[in-house]
Amino acid sequence: MSKHAAEPHISHADERRKALVEAAYQCIAGKGFSGLRTRDVAAQVGITHATLHYYFPTKVALIQAVIDYAVFQRLLQNVPHYEGNTPLEQIHRFLTVLQQRMREDPSNYLVLYELVRSAPNEPVIQEALAQRDIFADWHARLVSLIEAGIAQGQFRADLDPGSAASILITFILGLGMTLLVSVPVSDEMLVQLERLLTG
Repeated sequence: MSKHAAEPHISHADERRKALVEAAYQCIAGKGFSGLRTRDVAAQVGITHATLHYYFPTKVALIQAVIDYAVFQRLLQNVPHYEGNTPLEQIHRFLTVLQQRMREDPSNYLVLYELVRSAPNEPVIQEALAQRDIFADWHARLVSLIEAGIAQGQFRADLDPGSAASILITFILGLGMTLLVSVPVSDEMLVQLERLLTG
C-alpha cells in the first residue's frame, strides 16, 4: 500500500479516536464517572464495543485521553502559555486568561474534578492519573519563571521556587472549586497573590 493511500485511513482513525474521547468526556460531564459506560460511548460514535477497544485497548487508556482532552484541548485552549515581557507579567497573563477560560466553560474543570473526586474508589482513574501527571508541565514552567523572577529581582529572594509553583497550582485548582461552591471571587485575588510573590 502506498503512503498516499494510507493517509486517509490514518486521518479517519484520528477522527474516530477524537469522537470517542469527546463522547466519553460528555458522558462524564453529564452523568459523572459512575455513569460512564464504554458500550454507550461506542454506540454514541456508531461503532461496536469491540471496535472501541481497537482505539482504546483499556478503560485506563480512554480515561487518560479524556484527561488530556479536558486539560490541553479544552481548559487550555486559547490560553497563552506564559506570554509577556517579564516573569511576573507572564504569570499574571497566564492566571488571568485561565481564570476567564474556567468561567466561560466550567465543564472543563468539572470533568477533571469529577475524575479526581472519584479516584479514591476507582483504581482505573488512579492508574490513569498516575501515568499522566497533568500538572508536571505547569509546575516545571512555573518553577522556571519564578527562578527567573528571583534572578531579575522581581520576586522575593527568599521564595522557594518549587513551593511557590505549587501554591500557584493550588490557587488555580481553588479557582475551579468556586464553580462548585459560593465563594466571593474578584480580580483583586490575583493582585494579592502577586504581592506575595513580589513582597
